[in-house]
Amino acid sequence: MPPYRFDAHCHIFDPHFALQASCAPLPAAFTCDDYRARVAPLGFTGGAVVATPAQGWRQGHLLDALRRLGPGYVGVARLPLNVGNSELDTLNSFGVRGLRLTLKRGASVAPEQCLALARRVHQHTGWHAEVTLDPRELADFEESLAQLPALCLDLRVLARGCLPSLLRLVERGARIKLFGIGRLNASCTALLDDLYSANPQALMFGSGLPSADSTTAAVQRDLDTLSEVLGEAALPRLLWHNAAQLYRVQPF
Repeated sequence: MPPYRFDAHCHIFDPHFALQASCAPLPAAFTCDDYRARVAPLGFTGGAVVATPAQGWRQGHLLDALRRLGPGYVGVARLPLNVGNSELDTLNSFGVRGLRLTLKRGASVAPEQCLALARRVHQHTGWHAEVTLDPRELADFEESLAQLPALCLDLRVLARGCLPSLLRLVERGARIKLFGIGRLNASCTALLDDLYSANPQALMFGSGLPSADSTTAAVQRDLDTLSEVLGEAALPRLLWHNAAQLYRVQPF
C-alpha cells in the first residue's frame, strides 16, 4: 500500500451552511469531524471535497471544509456560467483544483455552455472538469468531451455499452473516479481491467462519503475488490499517484 492515500471523492455537509430546498431530499449533516472519524481506519491523508447541487453556487461551505481539513485536501467547485476571473483566483488560492459539471440534454444550462465554461476555467486556472452525465448519453457527448483539455468522469459511466467510448477517452487522457464499487455488477467491475490496461493513469479511488453505501467497511471492501481485479501493484496509482498528478498535490 502507498504511504499516502488520497480520497478522490467525498462531500462535506456542515449544518452551518444552508442547503437548497429545491434539491430535496436533502443530505444529512456530515461535518469534517464526521469525515475524519470515518476515514481514520482507512489511512487517507488527503482528498478532494466535491461540491453538490444542494450547496448551490456559494463557495463558503467548500472553503470552510478545506480550511478545517487542512493540508492535503483540495476542492472541486460548482460555478455559474458568469463566474469572473477574480473569483477563480480566490478559489484557486484556497485550494480549489477542479470544476464540477453536469451535462444533460434539455437541461436549463445547455451542455455547450457548460463545456465552454470548462475550457475558460482551464485556460485561466489549469483546473480539470469533473463531469457527471447519464451513461446513455456518453456516446453522444464523446467527441465534445474529448476536446476538453483535462477531463474526469465518475463511475456512473461504467456500463458495458459505454466501454468503446470510455476506452477512447481514457486513451486520450481522461480520468475516471471509482467510488461505491460495491453497487457495480460483475460485468462492470470487469471493465476496470480494460480501462487500467488502456491507461494506468486513468483510475482514481474515492470513498464517496457520506453516501449510504460508503460505510468504512464498504470502502475497505471496495479496496479489496480493486486489489483482486487489478492486482495490489496497481493500488499506489489508484490511491495516490494518479490523483496527486491531477489535483497537483504534494506529499506532506
